[in-house]
Amino acid sequence: MIPWSREVMASMSVKVLGLDPGKTTGWFLANGYDTVGCGSERDAMKILEHVGHVDVVVVEDALDMDQVEPLRRILDVPWVGVTPEQLQRRLFNRVLSRKLVNGPAARREVVKRAFGNPPADVHALDAACLVVWWLAGSEMAAQAGAPDLGNLRVWDMFVIRDEFGEESYQVVPPNTADPSAGMVSWASPLVVAVKTAQPGQRVTVQAPGGAWECTLVRIEPRD
Repeated sequence: MIPWSREVMASMSVKVLGLDPGKTTGWFLANGYDTVGCGSERDAMKILEHVGHVDVVVVEDALDMDQVEPLRRILDVPWVGVTPEQLQRRLFNRVLSRKLVNGPAARREVVKRAFGNPPADVHALDAACLVVWWLAGSEMAAQAGAPDLGNLRVWDMFVIRDEFGEESYQVVPPNTADPSAGMVSWASPLVVAVKTAQPGQRVTVQAPGGAWECTLVRIEPRD
């Protein structure tokens, strides 16, 4: 087994494979927050035809682990086991800012925020949730595919104040940005302006429509 190293993992574009073992094995492969492929395979070995190279595998602890055991023998990368309780506690609290939320509707909302349109297949959807769980789990993982965010992390909330009052925003991957809902891309002018600021510091936002100023009030990490 290759030892997990923040330095090694942070130096590459991290590919995460999520596996949902069961009678039909669901899988979801992402390159950071970019979808590479997804689906369900009764024969886990067929997944190898799709994934090519991965850096970490996240799998839900289940009674049907024998479904993916052949992959464990071949994919000599870190394997991370996740219990349903861990998935629920981290995933829904951090990504949706809600506690004790579960079920297909909530899972689809999580995956839609992270990757755009969620897969239709329930097994692939669950596997995608495992990938989001890992990406939202640590400082390095949360930044997979993101530029240098300074004092911010993906999914963090921050509050700014300008002449119109205070507004709250959440840092999200580009394909899930919705400024009208307070979800701004990590590459947006606003995030670029505030990412290295300290609370109370005034910054200039170089927006396409013209520069404007605001003050960073506070950062609220989504732990």
